[in-house]
Amino acid sequence: MRRRAKMVRLHLNDGAPSVDGIFVGFKAGHYRIKKAVLVRSEGEQHALEDEAWVPRRNVLLVQTLKGVSE
Repeated sequence: MRRRAKMVRLHLNDGAPSVDGIFVGFKAGHYRIKKAVLVRSEGEQHALEDEAWVPRRNVLLVQTLKGVSE
């Protein structure tokens, strides 16, 4: 059975770049995002290695972008 993964964008505090990727879960006060991409502006993106752990206190908003099959 395939599960439906959530593609999200984490909007961060203090004008920091957003983080896009597949939401893996929440652990130890952090959002776990795989295939993470740092988004400075729509045209400027930088892929991060492996999995990003983003502290909850740094996140203003979690936006669901689309579903992806996994």
